[in-house]
Amino acid sequence: MKYSATSRQGRQQQIYNSDGARLVVGVVPILATSKQVVLVSSRTRPNEWILPKGGWESDESQGSVGTETGYVNVLQKPFIEESALREAYEESGIKGTLTCNIGTFPHTKHFPDSDIPTCEFTFFEMEVTTLCEAWPEQGERQRGLFNFEEASKLLSHKPLMLQALLKCSEGLQ
Repeated sequence: MKYSATSRQGRQQQIYNSDGARLVVGVVPILATSKQVVLVSSRTRPNEWILPKGGWESDESQGSVGTETGYVNVLQKPFIEESALREAYEESGIKGTLTCNIGTFPHTKHFPDSDIPTCEFTFFEMEVTTLCEAWPEQGERQRGLFNFEEASKLLSHKPLMLQALLKCSEGLQ
């Protein structure tokens, strides 16, 4: 995978599911050596810690999006992993290997007057092998290393992310 020195901005290439929910990918990054969890500060709320995540973009899927409407069938697109690795690097300056798909979670926020979630998150467990000294969003975010219990407490304000953390291999032990 090729890593860029700058992070992507905007949602021009964003992929949506057939209900109109934005497809978001993220990682539960665990250091291979110490088993610490890597969290990043939120861009909009710098005092809150979150898992690295962001939009799955059309050039990271296999070929075209599949339809003129911009919708995609996630099960037919194996390159969601590329987006997860890109987001992990851009937001937290980490590199490694995705070890498993933790699952897909609907966002708790819904479109007005609807039960359709605004986003659908897919999280992967990531074995982190490299902590880069510089990364694209370094000036906008902090990176922190936490043991599993600390990470769980820090993510308690984000139930969806906490659920992903608890479903990773460290959480199942």
